Amino acid sequence: MDQLPAEIRREILQLLDLDTLKALRQVSKDWADLGEEYMISSTFVTYLHRDDFGRLQSLSEHPRFPSYIRRLEINLGEVNEYHARHNTYFMQYLQDPEYRNSRLNEAWAYHGGLKTLKEVYAPKVCDPSLLEDTFKQLQNLESIAVSLHNMPGFTNELFQGIWRFPTTRALPRVWTWERFTSILTAVSSSNIQLKSLSHDRLPFEFFTQRPTVISQLSTTVTNLQFLSLQLDYSDSPNAAHHQTGLERLSQFLRSAPLVKTLHLVFQGRTKILISPLLSNLEAHAASVETLSLGDKKKDISSPNFPFLETLMLDKIATTEFELAAFITRHPTLRRLQLGGPGLVAPHHSSDGGIQLTSGTFKGLFSQLKFSLDIEKFNAQGEFQEIESSSRMQLQPVWTKEWVDLKLHERVETKCFEDFIVRKVPWDPQWMEGVSQAEL
Repeated sequence: MDQLPAEIRREILQLLDLDTLKALRQVSKDWADLGEEYMISSTFVTYLHRDDFGRLQSLSEHPRFPSYIRRLEINLGEVNEYHARHNTYFMQYLQDPEYRNSRLNEAWAYHGGLKTLKEVYAPKVCDPSLLEDTFKQLQNLESIAVSLHNMPGFTNELFQGIWRFPTTRALPRVWTWERFTSILTAVSSSNIQLKSLSHDRLPFEFFTQRPTVISQLSTTVTNLQFLSLQLDYSDSPNAAHHQTGLERLSQFLRSAPLVKTLHLVFQGRTKILISPLLSNLEAHAASVETLSLGDKKKDISSPNFPFLETLMLDKIATTEFELAAFITRHPTLRRLQLGGPGLVAPHHSSDGGIQLTSGTFKGLFSQLKFSLDIEKFNAQGEFQEIESSSRMQLQPVWTKEWVDLKLHERVETKCFEDFIVRKVPWDPQWMEGVSQAEL
């Protein structure tokens, strides 16, 4: 086997489990050198109940291992014990009482063990000085994904089941945005060139920090090609700083001019008015050309994101004109998703969607049809028109990876995609399935 070309030996090494790989590396120096990079996964995953941040720091001190780490997945999901106790009980409600109590005691004993471990390792979680020292050695790091929704490594079946319910997942608001601040601060001080950044439950108040802080953190996104932000908006802490937060969110987004995929999702009780955000983005885009819309023409601004190919917007409220102006400002756009699954329990209808405070979806879709060469269009959730008091619940026709769900042709979203993508004429019958309601 030592006579095999290095390329073939690398293919072999990729297929081996860790124990076999360790044994093969002991055969010869050549195998040891070739197999070294496969000892460390290119994706490093952290959980709160393990000493993963300490382990990452140790790896960063190795002379060669840091260069192999390209993606960091930071899982910060925690259990809301109040709701979790209710959820575990009701999942077992129909079971025999003795069996039910046995399973509940076993599950909560398991959780108690994890909780003890989390308390032990908590001081290292996103510690600013630890991250700064570690990131300086991870010069090939390209991607950071922070999650509060990913299951935190549960092996107990009951806890695996209740994690599907959003109420089970805790959101320590201050800790969450402070930890994300620490992560991005460490990135900015280490000269890492990130290409991908995501956070699936970032409190909106992250963007109400001082302008100097947002300016520093914005330097971390200048080379991004993928940016996904799911912002948790709560009226209690956020309503008073709504305008300020959206302006600084605009500053953050505008610092990522190379982005090709942008997901901007809000999570909250109601759809969030983003008109100030869209107005701010438009104000920073110079008007440079004239766009034909059928038999009409209008001036449009230069794109905020000149290379944007995929866009997702969910749980937002705005006007037809503002939303159309923002989307059509990006002629490179090929995949568009409006709405999404929202944050609901299994088998519940999506609470995501779009609300138009003025205008109609027919008008919005018409502008998309005439202005862009979109290849795939997806819509999911509740779509509301305030002026017409209409509401429709749409089902997606594509997965989040843009794989065709192969639904029936009559699905409204499929009809709207035909209108926007394949330029078929508008058919009033498409709206027959739309449920009218007082808003």
